[in-house]
Amino acid sequence: MAKKEPLLRREKILMSALDAFTEKGIFETTMSDIRRISGASTGSVYHHFNGKQHIAFELYLHGIQEFYNIGLEVIRTNPEAKEGITTIIRRALLWHDENRSLGFFLFRAADTGFLDEHNETIRASQVDFLKEFATWMEPRMESGEIRRIPHRLQVPLIVGPTREFLRNWMPECRKELLAQALEYLPQAAWEVIAGDK
Repeated sequence: MAKKEPLLRREKILMSALDAFTEKGIFETTMSDIRRISGASTGSVYHHFNGKQHIAFELYLHGIQEFYNIGLEVIRTNPEAKEGITTIIRRALLWHDENRSLGFFLFRAADTGFLDEHNETIRASQVDFLKEFATWMEPRMESGEIRRIPHRLQVPLIVGPTREFLRNWMPECRKELLAQALEYLPQAAWEVIAGDK
């Protein structure tokens, strides 16, 4: 089913904002920049969004939901523990390579504190993913495939090195670094949590 025109217009404004944030920076971008790039009227932009911070917030939520969907798609196939963890890391790396502007925006928006007032809503958007991931992890910890890890430490332990790599690598856009990351980081994530079984 085709998307309705207002939804298409809203997405166009969001993607235009991403272009502006990438080119000029989050703080430097103005609503006029976003309106100009999107081709939307002032009334149309403000019909969908309250202002620049609202646009940045919605764009951030869109990006992290795409990122979480990577993990959900993997664990919903009910893979073995090692296959699941290594596949999540590989797909996360490839997603960032294919969506560099959005991936860079996610880090930049989080690092600048621009969205601090929305932290509670952002954390709430993660709850369903974290619950489903913990549910997938539990029987694998019980069986010894994965060592027993407190719930709140599971995702940081698994994605920490990959997150740090992406934060530092994305601006360089060097393909050889991505190839090295795809070789080493999935296995490194697995080794951090691998059990004795």
